[in-house]
Amino acid sequence: MSQNKSGVAPHEGEELTLVMMGVKPAAIIERDKQPEMYDKAQSLCHVISVYQLDVGIISVTKPENAHLHATIELLGSPKAAIVVRSTAEKQRLLGRILGYSEEQIDEFVRNPPECDCRWCIL
Repeated sequence: MSQNKSGVAPHEGEELTLVMMGVKPAAIIERDKQPEMYDKAQSLCHVISVYQLDVGIISVTKPENAHLHATIELLGSPKAAIVVRSTAEKQRLLGRILGYSEEQIDEFVRNPPECDCRWCIL
């Protein structure tokens, strides 16, 4: 989920730290957007669970939350329409998985970013 005009990405730049601390259940890290964090996550694969979603895109969790990788991957695929009925519903579910508050998710849904990534649209 990209940061939108309203600033709804309070974890920006802190995703990996928050996952390792257990504050954030999971994070999606793109090499093109956060190359240093991407490389750091790859180097910590013995401590955290790292899953390759696509070329240059990974999801990271603590090992006990590794089951979330499959859900994140599903929500980023065309099969997401099987489990969610709308883009807003998809964004709400993904926002919870990524550790955002309900208020932050509401703001994100009301003011969606200019993003056409597979996690932001259905």
